[in-house]
Amino acid sequence: MRVALFRRPVTFFGFLSLFLFCRESALAQLQQTRTLISLNGVWDIADSVSPYSLPTSFPHEVPVPGLARSTQPTFPDVDLFDSHEHIANLVFRKELPDYAIVSNAGVSHQERNNFWYRTRFDVPARREKAILKIAKAQFGIAVWLNGREIGEHFPCLTAATFDLTSYIRWSGRMYWW
Repeated sequence: MRVALFRRPVTFFGFLSLFLFCRESALAQLQQTRTLISLNGVWDIADSVSPYSLPTSFPHEVPVPGLARSTQPTFPDVDLFDSHEHIANLVFRKELPDYAIVSNAGVSHQERNNFWYRTRFDVPARREKAILKIAKAQFGIAVWLNGREIGEHFPCLTAATFDLTSYIRWSGRMYWW
């Protein structure tokens, strides 16, 4: 089983948690049937140009929560990006000509467009509902579980939830990409 977690330029922040729920009585649900699986830890990470092809290897590791620049071994040029504001400041200080002003978010100086994070986890027992909660990702995310795309969330630095119930294999190991 394989899963891709991100496809877009992603620097990952926050906590990633998988909530498994089972419906019984409200009190029993709160006390006994809710299982939280923390996905924090060391994840595999790879970069790519295409947002649609899963990497064939993940030669780097990164702490989650953490930044893509924290990988081991490091990615070259991971933060080479001139923001709109930075370019405007350089033009104001006459370090760049007036025509250097950009109307978009900025100019990337990287060969990659995407970071793919991957991890594995075991589901302890079948539940009626499985929900993934991502506290925040810097540039948006696409969630994959066992090779199937679950969904996307593009607002920057905002929480996202995904219903994984129909995607979970209730026995065996799960893979996020």
